[in-house]
Amino acid sequence: LRVLVCTDIAARGIDIENLPCVINFALYLYLALHNLYYSLQNHKIYQR
Repeated sequence: LRVLVCTDIAARGIDIENLPCVINFALYLYLALHNLYYSLQNHKIYQR
């Protein structure tokens, strides 16, 4: 089994010989939720 797991930047237009499957891992959703959580935490601190 030959698989390449990469981020969206590396997956754009990628063409590797004899590689049947490329998995694009969408990390940006995780980062967006992470940033939202910390933004809300900072907002709570400044509201006090």
